[in-house]
Amino acid sequence: MMEGAMESQELRIFREVARAGSISKAAGQLGYVQSNVTARIKKLEEELNAVLLIRHSKGVTLTAEGERLLIASEDILDRIDRAAAQIRDRKTFRIGAAHTLSISRLPLWLTAFQEQLPEMNLSVVTDSQDHLAQYLSEGKADCAFLEAQYVTEEMETLASFQETLCIIAPFGCAEREMIQMPAIVNKIAACPYRARLLAWFQSHGVPAPRIIEMDTVEAILRSVELGMGISLLPASVLSERQNIAVSGELKMDPVRIFLSVCKGSSGRASEILREIIINGAKS
Repeated sequence: MMEGAMESQELRIFREVARAGSISKAAGQLGYVQSNVTARIKKLEEELNAVLLIRHSKGVTLTAEGERLLIASEDILDRIDRAAAQIRDRKTFRIGAAHTLSISRLPLWLTAFQEQLPEMNLSVVTDSQDHLAQYLSEGKADCAFLEAQYVTEEMETLASFQETLCIIAPFGCAEREMIQMPAIVNKIAACPYRARLLAWFQSHGVPAPRIIEMDTVEAILRSVELGMGISLLPASVLSERQNIAVSGELKMDPVRIFLSVCKGSSGRASEILREIIINGAKS
């Protein structure tokens, strides 16, 4: 029987030798000297009081006892690796957000979050709404900021806030000139801000405006500042932009964004972020 002194690393070394069919090959793959691997296999055999490998000129072959140990080792090491991954994941709070949110409100919220959970690692992934919803459903994110149409029945919402939308133009541009300018938009076809801006053009009799696509919010803002065209973005990303004018006549409903998690998965980190958002909305 296995003794308590057996280490998982010994099982890993044994598994690598069994897979490679050679002690020297396994040593090279593991980055160990061959004598070290041989000694660890010998120690394992002594602990089990069994011969695990038959050594020959072409390498090694597992005995019946070795075959049984290999099957058990695969299961044991898989369990250890999955448990270790879960523990690491608990220490990293994974957040999905639109790029606009990640450069405006989110850093302020995460600063407050770190004050309450300084030991927690943070990982923010920015992507389109449909991809963020997918990451959340697949367990690749612990929470995500989603518009209502992307919140599915398997999710629950913890908090929400409104994003005020603005059509922005180069400073000094008259509103009657705006419909003649190109639309500067994100490259993502499913971007909700892109769709709203194109709908605005259509409502003003321009069904197919010229398009300028940019990868980042900063690139969009800079392009508008330089007079290349107009765009539509949340007001929260427009702070201290001297060369951008915001349309005062635009009538557009604000967008409500929901902090979403999978049902039953809300933990301490999600609840802390929820309280920060709710308190921020009140202030």
